[in-house]
Amino acid sequence: MMLTLLFAAVLFFVAHLILIFTSFGKRGYHPYKYFWSHGTLWLAGILVSILLFNYSGKGVSSMADVFDTPFKKILPVLVAFALSLIAHAVVKFLVLPGYSSGSRQH
Repeated sequence: MMLTLLFAAVLFFVAHLILIFTSFGKRGYHPYKYFWSHGTLWLAGILVSILLFNYSGKGVSSMADVFDTPFKKILPVLVAFALSLIAHAVVKFLVLPGYSSGSRQH
């Protein structure tokens, strides 16, 4: 089960990368892909936290055992949300103004 959760988290993270990079292109800004890029990042963080709550401190993985407090176990979710907020601010204030001022408006 641990490897299944880890594999699913990696797949969601890869999906996040694909969606974020294809959200902006020659055809303009794709808000639906952009929204799902955030969602897949959040799901990856949630899956990692579930993995940590189930396997941390049980000697199954020395890496998981580092996350030995409840705060450390929810840290992947918090990091995912923080990265999402930072990325959204960058897109809103730096990327989208370039799209609306150019001919790439969607």
